[in-house]
Amino acid sequence: YRLVSLGLVLLSVLLSLAGCRQLTAPQQDQKQQGKVKAMRIVSLTLSADEILLSALPPERIIAVTYLADDPGVCNVVEQAKTIPNKLRANAEAVIALHPDLVVVADWQGEGLIRALRDAGLRVYVYDAPNTVEGVEELIVSMLTETGDAEIGRQMAADMKAQLQDVRSRVGEVPIETQPVVLWHSLTGMSGGAGTLFDDMAKYAGVVNGASKYGLKLSESMPKEAILKVDPDIILLPTWDWQGRGNVDAVKAELNNDPALAGVQAIRNQRLPAIPEKYLYS
Repeated sequence: YRLVSLGLVLLSVLLSLAGCRQLTAPQQDQKQQGKVKAMRIVSLTLSADEILLSALPPERIIAVTYLADDPGVCNVVEQAKTIPNKLRANAEAVIALHPDLVVVADWQGEGLIRALRDAGLRVYVYDAPNTVEGVEELIVSMLTETGDAEIGRQMAADMKAQLQDVRSRVGEVPIETQPVVLWHSLTGMSGGAGTLFDDMAKYAGVVNGASKYGLKLSESMPKEAILKVDPDIILLPTWDWQGRGNVDAVKAELNNDPALAGVQAIRNQRLPAIPEKYLYS
């Protein structure tokens, strides 16, 4: 019991350090990287919101995403309050602000990126990291692009130090005694091999049941797989992004399914809700 509790606590700590939803190596325009300190920055992803607002004076950031106001999924809500513009990924809205740097992710589409560059804007594009090391690299790369390379290196060093502290507490736990954890998002069991969640679980000293089962990337786990994995802990969502009360429905569905009654996590009611702001960003 104590081991399972320790694993859960340390997983929560680690999730708070590393976090974007399927947050690999950044992409940048190498001709522009770090040459000019950006003073009017627009961020179009929640990950960039959190990195930039954790590193730079707010007066250098003129827009963040609309999600930066949502405490259910964002860790920098207070800092975001001072930013005048909250945007969705809309090229016209960005162009109207006359930024000197726009930060976007590759998954936001080539059409958006092309439109911004065609307007003469300086655009930094990054791949969404799916490892903890990739997050560190993204921090350094993004802040190098803004002209703040030293701040980026220091942030990455601080992150490494905190992660080392976690490792020092779980590093000697044999894998056969590590608690098995499943992550249940609003769309089902996910977080398989090759995801950021899978990599974070390794650092935290727990076994990711989805990866153990053989789940890949964005796949969802079928119900029968839950029985096969028999997790010690199932992490539940807290962010009701649709506003339909479906967060409570996830727990109710697990508890009321007779086919799952024998699963350890359900039988022992080890169904903690981990805020999405520690999982996604």
